[in-house]
Parts: sequence; C-alpha cells; structure tokens
Amino acid sequence: MQTTYNQDQDPVGYEGQIADSGFTDKVSVKCALAVPFGKLVVRDTADDSGKLPGAATDITNNKNPQGLALSSQSVEQNPGVATPQYSAKSVVPCLRKGRAWVKVEDAVTPTSDVYVRYAGAGNGPGSFRGSAVVSEAAILANAKYKTSAGIDGFALVEFDL
Repeated sequence: MQTTYNQDQDPVGYEGQIADSGFTDKVSVKCALAVPFGKLVVRDTADDSGKLPGAATDITNNKNPQGLALSSQSVEQNPGVATPQYSAKSVVPCLRKGRAWVKVEDAVTPTSDVYVRYAGAGNGPGSFRGSAVVSEAAILANAKYKTSAGIDGFALVEFDL
C-alpha cells in the first residue's frame, strides 16, 4: 500500500507534450525521414512536407518553421530506438500555436532567447537551447520560454508561428 507520494512531478513533462488546455493550432506534416517527439519541424521541398532543420535559414526564415513535433501515445515505438519518434514516411502533428514542453540542451529562463540546433552534436537537429552556438544553432522568432530549466531539463515554450 502506498502511504506517501511526491507533490511535485519529476519531470514536469516530456518532449512534445502539450502543456495545457489553452488554444492550439496544429498542422499535419508529411515527413520522409524519422522525426523525434519534441523537435522543431521545418518546411521541406514539397508542399506540406517537413524535415528536421539542416541550415540556419530553415529556422530564421519565418516561412520555414512548420511547428513542434507533438508526442503521441498511439505511435508504436521501436524498442531499438532510444527516443520516442515518428518513423520515416509518417504524418507528424506539429504545434504552430500554443504551449508545449521541450527538452533543453543548456539552462534557460523566461528571459532566454529560443535557439534551435541545426548542426553539431548536442541533442540533435531541431533541439532547443537558450544560448547561441556559432554555426550550429539559430534563434526561433515567435517562440518564448515560459519556465526555467537546467541542462537536459524540460522547459515550457509558447509558440506563435
């Protein structure tokens, strides 16, 4: 019988989890390659198609970001893959407006800019951070951190893409 419980949930969320019941705007994006939950999806070459960012302009050009790849409990996961993801040739639900949880590579606060990785190691393309990395991460306009988080912690981000 359980006689105690934690008052605070740890972690507070998981990658790509919608944070609350506020207004959201989501789109369905066809992705040729696998897309992990909680990563930024950007426009690919075909209409309504997406990919993980591969260049700074994928992030900084306001016409390119498609949205945050939302998590889904109904997507069967490959036990050989460490992070939950949509498989190649999937239609990925992407959050364009609303609040969701992301895993951050470095410490962030509500005053931090929202940077997204497009190159280098870190947590991979489409990952979030609070500071610039030259030739590896670019600032995402119309997104802001709503909570603080430590390295590899979870922060709430508000999107208005």
